[in-house]
Amino acid sequence: MDIENNPWFQLPLLLLCFCLCICNSSYWYVGILYNKVSVPTVAWVANREKPIFDRFSAQLKISDGNLVIVNGSQSPVWSTNLTSPCSSSVKAVLRDDGNFALMDGPNSSQIIWQSFDHLANTWLPGAKLGINKRTNTSQLLTSWKNHEDAAPGPFSLRLQPSSEYYIWWKMSEHYWTSGPWDPKARIFSLVPEMLRNYIYNFSYVDNENESYFTYSVYNNSIQSRFIMDFSGQVKHLTWLEGTKQWNLFKSEPRQMCEVYGLCGPFGVCSESTDNFCQCLHGFTQTSPNEWNLSDWSGGCRRTTNLNCGNNTTVNSQKDRFHTLSYMNPPDDPQTPEVGSEKQCEAACLDHCNCTAYAYEGSTCSIWMGDLFNVQQYNPGDSNGKTLDCIIHCDIKPENILLDMEFCPKVADFGLAKLMGREFSRVLTTMRGTRGYLAPEWISGVAITAKADVYSYGMMLFEFVSGKRNSEQSDDGKVHFFPTWAAKKLTEGGDLLELLDPRLGRDADMEKLTRVCRVACWCVQDEERDRPSMGQIPFAVQMPESKKKDI
Repeated sequence: MDIENNPWFQLPLLLLCFCLCICNSSYWYVGILYNKVSVPTVAWVANREKPIFDRFSAQLKISDGNLVIVNGSQSPVWSTNLTSPCSSSVKAVLRDDGNFALMDGPNSSQIIWQSFDHLANTWLPGAKLGINKRTNTSQLLTSWKNHEDAAPGPFSLRLQPSSEYYIWWKMSEHYWTSGPWDPKARIFSLVPEMLRNYIYNFSYVDNENESYFTYSVYNNSIQSRFIMDFSGQVKHLTWLEGTKQWNLFKSEPRQMCEVYGLCGPFGVCSESTDNFCQCLHGFTQTSPNEWNLSDWSGGCRRTTNLNCGNNTTVNSQKDRFHTLSYMNPPDDPQTPEVGSEKQCEAACLDHCNCTAYAYEGSTCSIWMGDLFNVQQYNPGDSNGKTLDCIIHCDIKPENILLDMEFCPKVADFGLAKLMGREFSRVLTTMRGTRGYLAPEWISGVAITAKADVYSYGMMLFEFVSGKRNSEQSDDGKVHFFPTWAAKKLTEGGDLLELLDPRLGRDADMEKLTRVCRVACWCVQDEERDRPSMGQIPFAVQMPESKKKDI
């Protein structure tokens, strides 16, 4: 394919696009997009450090054996920078795995340059993420600056010589580790959930030339990707065709406020707010435009200058402190020897570079310079955390137990999945009991708590009928009770025919109708049409005269 006359390469899953625009920015790039994903999704960017500003005059061409992007004045914007001599007929190829490569000749299989050696923020199946021991270089993931700017951001995922991954902030501070690789268990020691992995096949290679991890997908129909996100988290996403969106079902670190430097200097992080970052009292956003793009790394600046040092007084104004409650302060303070809180405050005021102090349990702590990693937590929770959600995955009558006072308890959490509050779905191929499984289980996509809602609805039908939802009748046919119940409700049939015959048609019709309606609501094929478990008790107890939405 002639790259100068064909500005894109197309494969079933991926697309090489010349002059790719990201969001609403004025930056243009040469990059690789997912081809059959309705949401424009970038897998790789070539010129992330030097975007194109005039896409009509820029060119992508092969020159002297290199792939080159030039601007309108023919000045190079980006190049593969190969210095070794190669064939005069170099060929550019976008391979099936998403690797964009230069081949040494039209019929050659020798790769002389490849995008898999120059990863951006995305790790695709088949790519190596590790260390080249011969060249002492690393394949690492580096975040974008924000969702409109593909320039390298402050966060990187990198393999260490100890066979564990670190997430780095500006390559100076690491704040998360996977733990070393356990070759017997085939997991990272600090990522135990890999034991229940049914999606990826991870491989670790360590020899005299290189040390790296790579992975493949057991089911090739699942489109997934790992990204080093500009939020500072490594995120694992899969494409859900039904909802037409990328689903996040795992990220590390799990809590946003565990990301080093997330809110920048003098920013405070809170898990209980949607924006996560705010400025401390007396400070304002350094760059409001970047904050609007969820790039908080620039932090905050003072709105009032300090008088600075030795308890200085200017115009009868003296530096003072603002008390902050329910705060987790930064690490590594200085601890001067003082005898009281007043002396601790004075010790900080004596230093022009001191910005904060704390006094607790006869210990004085003072912080110098910019304050990073200040976290605010919920006063109602000593840890400042929100409880995770458990998806039971096997709701059925046999797993509902009654105590001596007939109070129901859910039992058998053998298939349960733990889902943090930052996730909307969790992917699992484990199976519950047939007859109670939501449709999304069958399709193999990531499930939500609405899967338990579906199972609960099926169980409500069995409470009404006193028998299994699918049973063979005397004529040999299998009847599906939920379908029959839904027909009775919509067509105005005799609902007492649905009732367990052992009750002798003795039931409160309003309550029976209410339960049947809620059961039908719970077993909708589309999970977005089902109620949440929090809505169900209210709906079951609501009088029919007020139930307009069910």
